Amino acid sequence: MKHIASAIAVFFASFALISCGSKEEEVSVTTHAEIADGVVAEMTNMMTGMSKITDAASAEAFAQTVPSLKEKMKGYLASAKSLTAPTEDDKAAFQEKMNAAQEKAGPAMMAMMMGMSQNPDAEAIGKIMENLMEDDEMQNVMDELEDIYTVEQSGEEPAAAE
Repeated sequence: MKHIASAIAVFFASFALISCGSKEEEVSVTTHAEIADGVVAEMTNMMTGMSKITDAASAEAFAQTVPSLKEKMKGYLASAKSLTAPTEDDKAAFQEKMNAAQEKAGPAMMAMMMGMSQNPDAEAIGKIMENLMEDDEMQNVMDELEDIYTVEQSGEEPAAAE
């Protein structure tokens, strides 16, 4: 149980979509708003997939979807880097969309975590999820997106203006 709770908490909090491979998927976006919509859609897909994990087999099935999600996120990062820097309004809109997605997915994620306490596959699921979190490349992609859009994790206080 300890493995799955910590794995999901870190996974969810850091927006980690993790996998192997390095082929960046092309995404067709031309504005920061489209990038925000795409990133939120992928995060929602990821959280929906995670919320459906009920056993080791469904955790493995989820893990098989992650490479595609990762490549899309890399594509969004490449697009974000190719545009002019986002305005404060772009950053605020991105943050608002991310917060809304997290808030919407929270109950399903919590229900999944609570269900793990009774799940005979909890340890196996935890190991699968832990393995997914060991991809530094994807963490770097998410960190860069967060830096570009100044994303604050849910529950964090915004940095004080100096």
